[in-house]
Amino acid sequence: MATSKTDFFRLTTGSEDIDSGTGSYSFLTEDIKGAIRLKAFDVGAEEFNSGGLRVPYTSADVGVKVGFYGNTILGISQKKFENPNLLLCPNPVTRDYLNINYNTILVQVKIVGMQGRILIIETFDNSSGKINVSNLSTGIYVLIIQGLSKQFIR
Repeated sequence: MATSKTDFFRLTTGSEDIDSGTGSYSFLTEDIKGAIRLKAFDVGAEEFNSGGLRVPYTSADVGVKVGFYGNTILGISQKKFENPNLLLCPNPVTRDYLNINYNTILVQVKIVGMQGRILIIETFDNSSGKINVSNLSTGIYVLIIQGLSKQFIR
């Protein structure tokens, strides 16, 4: 319960507001102290029995004595979906042509820029081919063969 923008009161033992609430977020199964939530949005450890020394809590206590803590681990990763049956060479392309070898007939090959625009479409009737990429600017591109894709650099 808040009395102003900066003051928050704790609940006392026996309050009918403890474990009351509504909502349906399935990932909210425990409160900050590890107690099982009876409802998705219930009053829990943040307001009742949180062990704080001051009543009322202030906005400065949020994230220190009350409230949720964020996960401080942040990272990025690149997933690689390598297909040993698809060979692009040279990669990066050092001259005008990108050579493609695949274990089945290539049919249609698309080269897509990083903005998602299709820049080149070539059709083949065998399992290898050569695409002239001399008109492409230096950069990273994606080659798409019937739903299969692989990155290459020009």
